[in-house]
Amino acid sequence: PQEVNDLVKQFDGMASMMKGMAGMGMRDRMREVQKLQTAMADPSGRMGRAKGDTGKRLTAEQRRKLKKQREKEARRRKRGARG
Repeated sequence: PQEVNDLVKQFDGMASMMKGMAGMGMRDRMREVQKLQTAMADPSGRMGRAKGDTGKRLTAEQRRKLKKQREKEARRRKRGARG
């Protein structure tokens, strides 16, 4: 289990890095790889996963409106599928 956990953490770190490199040119990618190599040489430096945003808190009124809107859309889709 610990090895799997470590592997998942490594994958998460690399996935975000690869997504960031996707729009870069070759020179920028090489620069990023060099930065990564120097960071990996540091034994205390591990790739961490940034915590995500918990989202916007809604008031009770906003939640009611959203629920009503979702139900309305569901009814509309259901009617469209029938006819």
